[in-house]
Amino acid sequence: DCTIVKALYGKGRRAGLYSSYLLAVRDPTEKRLYTIGRVSNLPEETMNALSTIIEKTKTSEDEEGVFVKPSVVVEVTYQEIQETDEYTSGFALRVPKIVRFRTDKTVDEIDNVEKLRKLFELQYERYPSQSL
Repeated sequence: DCTIVKALYGKGRRAGLYSSYLLAVRDPTEKRLYTIGRVSNLPEETMNALSTIIEKTKTSEDEEGVFVKPSVVVEVTYQEIQETDEYTSGFALRVPKIVRFRTDKTVDEIDNVEKLRKLFELQYERYPSQSL
């Protein structure tokens, strides 16, 4: 489970809409959020629902999109976790997909960076031939 911290503007036929969302997990020790990837290709009804929430929770804006007060908790699936410098967590979810909104959870209950690190390590224990 993670939270949305930024909505990114779409391009082309999705111009004027938010078409992808920057996801983050928490670090309970530092009380900070760390980014882990972007999710896109959402069904139109999900994009519309998120747009309503984004408009109510936006805190600032830049050329790519709007930053939001973390309030939406989503459950995501992914193909794998990769190490990267692109996101502040040091990890990226490859091909993340939103499974569902977690209205039963708060941002204080989302997964943390340590769990992400453990999941990263576990994927190589399960599939050792993929490790370098």
